[in-house]
Amino acid sequence: MQAEAYFTSTRRGDLAEGQRRDGARDCAELQRPQQHDFADGDMITDEELAELPEDPELAFVEFERIVRARLYEEEQKGARDEYYNPDSQRLEYINKVVAAARAYDIAALAQWQVPSVRDNVSDAYVQFTSDVDHFTTQIRIRHAPRNRQNSVGLDGNTKVKIHYYIEQIRAAIEHADLPEPKRDSLYTKLNRFALEVDKNRTNLQAGMAFYISVCDGIGQGFKKLEPARKFIDSIGTLLGRAKEVEDSFRPTLPRPDERRLLEAPRARLAPPEPRSGDDEFPF
Repeated sequence: MQAEAYFTSTRRGDLAEGQRRDGARDCAELQRPQQHDFADGDMITDEELAELPEDPELAFVEFERIVRARLYEEEQKGARDEYYNPDSQRLEYINKVVAAARAYDIAALAQWQVPSVRDNVSDAYVQFTSDVDHFTTQIRIRHAPRNRQNSVGLDGNTKVKIHYYIEQIRAAIEHADLPEPKRDSLYTKLNRFALEVDKNRTNLQAGMAFYISVCDGIGQGFKKLEPARKFIDSIGTLLGRAKEVEDSFRPTLPRPDERRLLEAPRARLAPPEPRSGDDEFPF
């Protein structure tokens, strides 16, 4: 009844005062760009590398996206200096992306040679990013159906319900007797899932990763996490229903035996035979 009253009061999108204050703050911290030192070649952290997708092509796409975003941040800061020259940072970007292409066996880019400081770095950068965009666009298009299959679009009411359960899970983590590293790990995964819920499409794997972490914690003897599993099950039910509804409206191809067969070419009529008396007429 308590949850139902909450859903009713928030149906129009107004959350109770302070209901998600702590979660919103944690999510904001998660979204805040980290500071990086280009002088040390720090364009991507070891933590970010560890979180890249397992698929080599998708891992390369995400790697390149991260380091190009860092390069863009540096160029934006440097643009305020009239003597700023981005060549050294662009070389660092090309160097990192070529190395990733070779590590992930991306044949289309692995043969690229990092330009020398004596080369026209600006022209090389333009050509290189063009080649990278051409390749990554193909990857994204090719993997789009799979990404859609592993995600679901949620309506506003479902998002409100899921965020309610997220806050209950957050409270369970807070009151559980956990080692701080374990607690921090759970908070991080929960915050990432909360961010996913607010996107146009929610990645189902983010919820699964958190569910596994909670079950692992319960298995290690942290019994006070048991209430969190109940709320995760409720979230899973909401996600499952949303996915089932979404899939029911998705057009499907007919089975091979239902497809209309192409008609075979119609038999051509044989040419008429000449009449026996035709040769008697001169015309």
